[in-house]
Amino acid sequence: MRQSRRKGWIERLLLILLSPLTQAATFDCTIEPGSDHAIGKAHYRIWIPEETPELRGIIFRQHGCGQGARKLGLEHADDIQWQTLAQKHGFALMGSQIWAPEEDCSTWTMPEDGSANAFLSAIKLLARASGHAELDHVPWCLWGHSGGAIWTVNMAYLFPERIIAAFPRSGGLSPVGRKYTRSHPKRPDSSKATLGVPILFCYGKQEYQSGNRFYDLIAGVHEVFDYGRKHHAPWALAVHPDSEHENSQSRQLAIRFFDKIIPARLSDPAHPENKDQVLKTLPTKKHWIGLHESLETFEASNLQSNLHESSYLLNKTFAADWQSFCQNGHIPDTSPPTRPHNLRVEQEQYRTKLQWNAYADMESGIQSFRIYRKGKLIGEIAGVLNRQWNPTGAYQAWNYSDQPLHGRELLPMVFTDGNAANAQPEDYQVSTVNKEGLESRLTQGINLVEWSLRNQSVWTNLSDADFLTHWEGPDGHKPRGWKWENEILSMSPNKNKGSQTSLYSKEIYENFEFQFQFRIGFGGNSGVKYRMQDYDGQFLGPEYQILDDQQHYPGYNPAKSTETRYITGTLYVLDMGDWNLDPRHPPGTWNTGRIISNGNRIEHWINGVKIVDTSTHTEEFKQAIQRSKFKKWPHYGQNTEGRIMLQDHGTRVEFRGLKIKRLQK
Repeated sequence: MRQSRRKGWIERLLLILLSPLTQAATFDCTIEPGSDHAIGKAHYRIWIPEETPELRGIIFRQHGCGQGARKLGLEHADDIQWQTLAQKHGFALMGSQIWAPEEDCSTWTMPEDGSANAFLSAIKLLARASGHAELDHVPWCLWGHSGGAIWTVNMAYLFPERIIAAFPRSGGLSPVGRKYTRSHPKRPDSSKATLGVPILFCYGKQEYQSGNRFYDLIAGVHEVFDYGRKHHAPWALAVHPDSEHENSQSRQLAIRFFDKIIPARLSDPAHPENKDQVLKTLPTKKHWIGLHESLETFEASNLQSNLHESSYLLNKTFAADWQSFCQNGHIPDTSPPTRPHNLRVEQEQYRTKLQWNAYADMESGIQSFRIYRKGKLIGEIAGVLNRQWNPTGAYQAWNYSDQPLHGRELLPMVFTDGNAANAQPEDYQVSTVNKEGLESRLTQGINLVEWSLRNQSVWTNLSDADFLTHWEGPDGHKPRGWKWENEILSMSPNKNKGSQTSLYSKEIYENFEFQFQFRIGFGGNSGVKYRMQDYDGQFLGPEYQILDDQQHYPGYNPAKSTETRYITGTLYVLDMGDWNLDPRHPPGTWNTGRIISNGNRIEHWINGVKIVDTSTHTEEFKQAIQRSKFKKWPHYGQNTEGRIMLQDHGTRVEFRGLKIKRLQK
């Protein structure tokens, strides 16, 4: 894009709103076409998750051809299920609306005709507007439908070094036999590097039947896929049964695909072997194979022939997902959603109004919310029936093009109780139900007045150049080993583990919200303790665990395992929390932690997701103490005030952005 147009771009940049689900910021911008470009105006929207210190990538979803697909193209960034995937991995979510002169979408499906330039220009603008400069160089996950799928595959050939993975739904490099008057599609053999990019091609079974209007488009899929697989590309092909060109349930496969591929491709920056931050190559031997004809899956061995008749599948779990999708067009969801959060209760004279926020179930979406008073179900909030696209009346649904069914107009997360005699805010609870009928844990209400006072409280900065104003060593001594540099408070590995070099707040805090960013080193162990007081000569308190989980508990999945492992974000040895949405970022990257200690209630958050929500006066909490190493102190952690400690455990840890506010009761 020419330099002279940059002022116009900036004038068209707009902060749209805060997401009703996560309080995350959304930005729009418009890119005018260059004089040598075939496309018309290109509009872009990006969703930035809150409490994500540094974005790790972009999930970009490109709409297909035609007015219908373009109409809600920007709303690809507003889809709450895809937002949950982005939140989990610390990614931005992006959608577009590209205008095609005379509705000839070939003006933008070939990226070199201007759409690639518009995409890159939009990222630069949105990076500046959002304050996330890293957007300009992070890698991408690309999803596209129909014409958007053609664009996606051609982008994989143009920018293989930037692409984590791609999911083209119904499209390859070009329909077979298509003639172009401007830029031409890439040839399957034109980029060796692209053969290292994971791509999952997907289309509806009916599309590849003789006489179908999309037959040539799908023949083009096989042309590029067959070439790539014959040359050992980590590519897969999924044929959607009982489907044509509509997306139907293909998001079930796409979201799981990206969820598995992202951690496999992104380097762990804390690991000594990953000093250069480049995308990792997928394993060439330790993976699974899926046969297209029989849909049989098995571990890869020495399969060398007829590779184009098989799919590369990352692991056993994803192999089962691929097989289920290809057989049934559906992948079962066996895990409940994460619970809602921020349930505000407003008490009026004759009624009580409830409002809350929630993430979608990443794998199957939201069917409804259930509302309870004193343990009794009193209501349910669902969506609007649509015979074609939402026959079950789910709260969340999508259309032909995999866009939110009603655009941004989701029903509000609000419920009014007209029979609330003698009910207190803490008597109300809300849960999320996914589309498999599985229900989340319950979240408890908080008085709206108390909530408002909390948000009005003023933050106090606890991390500045003179950090000794706020922190001290044990017994008031000057702390050893801590260094303040570039607005980061760091502890290098120290042989004297424990309290000798830990930092203690000089002030005592009761009823507070403490927010901090942390980066743990390779093999590291640290934590944030609070409500600290003397227990028979030992200075103890509840702990927000910080750990290199991958080194301490290799392969541990808190959402699936029945074993208890107190990983990052948990309430150490007392409460594992809710891990149906796991938002941890790996060691060597910044995470945002948040502790809310308010009366008998304790909450732990990580990267905008609430993990722990417990009350210290419950029998469950007291039993957890009896099972722990703190059992000799039955009232451990039940005091409401104490000092805060940043723990030195003999390994490298860094903190920044430490701030606290006292909560008004």
